[in-house]
Amino acid sequence: YIRSQREEEIPLDAIRAGAKDQFDYSHHDYIDSQLTMIDIQEYIRKLRDENVQFDDISTRAKRKFDENYHDYIDGQLANIQTMIEIQEYIRSQREVKVPLDAIRAGARDQFAASHHDYID
Repeated sequence: YIRSQREEEIPLDAIRAGAKDQFDYSHHDYIDSQLTMIDIQEYIRKLRDENVQFDDISTRAKRKFDENYHDYIDGQLANIQTMIEIQEYIRSQREVKVPLDAIRAGARDQFAASHHDYID
């Protein structure tokens, strides 16, 4: 439900209200949690687009969102930072004309398995 509403670019508050109308009360906390995580992702993306530094993004996001989501914020920022590091690694290897297969192998050795799909 949430995904289909997001594809239609429905505002998060309207999605929240519609989901709570459609689904049993026992699922309302889950709905709130999922939509808050989407809101956090969008907020981080907006700040990144504004070229806000990571430390400032963390501070602002943690000020804006409930402390129950601070670990999630840290995780999102860590993933973004790792993706930037992967991009920089690949770029530096391309600059010295390392073959793609060797870059892929080197990046897979350097970064955790959870990032291998991103590397590929």
